[in-house]
Amino acid sequence: MLVDIKTRLVNLRNEGWAALFQEVKDFCVAKKIKLPDFSELRPRWGRSRLDDDLITKEHHYRVDTFLAALEWLNDLALCYIEKAIFRALDPEKIKRTFQSMKDRKMSFPHQKRPRSP
Repeated sequence: MLVDIKTRLVNLRNEGWAALFQEVKDFCVAKKIKLPDFSELRPRWGRSRLDDDLITKEHHYRVDTFLAALEWLNDLALCYIEKAIFRALDPEKIKRTFQSMKDRKMSFPHQKRPRSP
C-alpha cells in the first residue's frame, strides 16, 4: 500500500501539474473567473517584496503550493500506515516478553572518566 501511494504521489508531482493546471483553467473560463498572469513576479512566502528573491506566480503555485500539498499528503499517508502497524501489535505479547526478561541482568562496562586538570 505504501509503495502504491508513494508511486501515485511521485507521478502526480512529475506529471500531474499540467493536467491539474489545465483543469483549473477550464473551470475558471467556464465560470468566467479571471486568471492571474502566471508570469508575474511575486515574493517567496515569508519574504518582503523589497527582497530580490522574487519568483513567478506559476512557480509559487506549481512548486511552493502544489509540492507542499503533496508532501503533506505523503506525511498523512505515512501516519495512517504507522497507525495501522501499531494497531496490529499485541500489547500483551510485548508485556510478556519484557516480563520474561525481568530476571536477566546485564552489567554495563564502567568507563573511567578523564580527570580534569
